[in-house]
Amino acid sequence: MVNCEKCRNYETEKCIYCEHFDRDLDDYYEPDEELAQREEELQKAQLEACVVGTMETDVPAELADTIARLTQFTDRKHFRFPAVYCGQDELIATDGVTLVRVRQHVPAQLIDKYVLETGPGTVKLAKHYPDNIIPKCHEFLNIGKSNTKFVVKYDEIFNKASLGWGHIELTFADLTIAFDKDRLLKALSLLDGCQSIKVYWPAENIQAVLFEAGNTEVEVLVMPVRTRS
Repeated sequence: MVNCEKCRNYETEKCIYCEHFDRDLDDYYEPDEELAQREEELQKAQLEACVVGTMETDVPAELADTIARLTQFTDRKHFRFPAVYCGQDELIATDGVTLVRVRQHVPAQLIDKYVLETGPGTVKLAKHYPDNIIPKCHEFLNIGKSNTKFVVKYDEIFNKASLGWGHIELTFADLTIAFDKDRLLKALSLLDGCQSIKVYWPAENIQAVLFEAGNTEVEVLVMPVRTRS
């Protein structure tokens, strides 16, 4: 899988004739290493600018691993929601399009903290989000659970799946909903290995879909995308 925006031929004439343009064509992808390096350095600088403090504390290895995994669901492009929220036995991450909650024990010193990253004996903290953000996250998850529930195995999610131009379509209850392919697969990777998964399917294809581990420890809410008619 490639990131077309990091290709030196992105948005050139070669781009529309490339196999990565969702067609069975020649591969014109050429990674622009200088661009990738500049973007990586810029992102590191922007991330450091979000740090408002450092806490000296040891984070349990399992919790540190979960926080590291959830950072991929934070907004590290526009830095609106760059951190993982640590609540009372829950971790929440969102980029405004995907919302993830993991139920896990959080040490008292980290409760109500926004964590950018952890290291040996240290935690980098971000400023608090506006007061309404985390309650809104809870509200969106509760709304998701009000939809029709299907209990399936991981592979069964894709039983009626079809691929389109950069998106993947899933069908339950005769309603097809399209998602950004990379975003959906990344979100569902958190549920891979679960014995059962609860899929809360809405009544309209413009509403978010909630995927929940059978043991309720992981919840992933994903917004759909519009597709070409």
